[in-house]
Amino acid sequence: MYVDPDVQRLLDDWDPAARDVTTLTPEQLRANAELTIADMRPAVAVAEVRELSIATRDGRVAARLYRPHTGCASGLVVYCHGGGWELGSLELSDRVLRRLCRDADVAVLSVDYRLTPEHPFPAALHDCYDATVWAAANAAALGAPLDRLVVAGDSAGANLAAAVAQLARDTGGPRIHHQFLIYPVVSRDFSTDSYRTYAEGYFLTRAAMEHFWTLYVGDGRPRYAELLSGATLHGLPSATVVTCTLDPLCSEGQAYARALTAAGVPTLLLEFSGLIHGIWYRDGVSTAAYRFGATLGSVLHQAVVDVG
Repeated sequence: MYVDPDVQRLLDDWDPAARDVTTLTPEQLRANAELTIADMRPAVAVAEVRELSIATRDGRVAARLYRPHTGCASGLVVYCHGGGWELGSLELSDRVLRRLCRDADVAVLSVDYRLTPEHPFPAALHDCYDATVWAAANAAALGAPLDRLVVAGDSAGANLAAAVAQLARDTGGPRIHHQFLIYPVVSRDFSTDSYRTYAEGYFLTRAAMEHFWTLYVGDGRPRYAELLSGATLHGLPSATVVTCTLDPLCSEGQAYARALTAAGVPTLLLEFSGLIHGIWYRDGVSTAAYRFGATLGSVLHQAVVDVG
């Protein structure tokens, strides 16, 4: 089993107690997550960063728009951050989304969706879907072409992005041209090969994922949360699925990519050997993470340019 030397240094310095879901409150877990970016300043420069408030069916949701220096962006990406539906924020994802905006030459709309346990399923999905509908209707004002709309996210955020793509297809929603899914959560199945092999010791644990799923959906597997088992994938937009080999979610990401391909959806599976879940957010202190982000930017740009 290969572990990138840079990743090994991160694991050696990692304190599992900082993410102990059995003893820490949501507020403590969120504060600890935010500390991962404390040593990664200054931020990457982009042409514009704009704070927004978007009307949704349940009220309003905060969002942050990033625009590249090229003027009219190649595409518009609606982004859902990771964090097990319980953690994460506009600030936590700020650095990596600035890089994605610059490297992929896209406008990025980062959505500050509601979190569990205060707001279980389908609150986060409603926020992300409604923000996508709003983005599609306001693409020109956001400095991006309407015909290059992408939904994207990492981890639980990739679950939300993939669910938005399915929901838009099923309800006649906005036309989405690509889904960009970074180590996605797509199934509540904890018996996969990667869950068995990497259940603990590699940052994300099986216990944490069991906790996150329970807060999100209780004991169920509702449609648009469980996205692999029993889901119909025909007619979805083209996809990029990113996996890391040391990630408990690796097997389900690979399975989702295979299922999309079998359903006739043009899909690129991008696999990173020796990397862990959440590596992207360490790009300011890890060479491996920085290279990971650079590849994401390049691949996303090509996907946006290629969609028809």
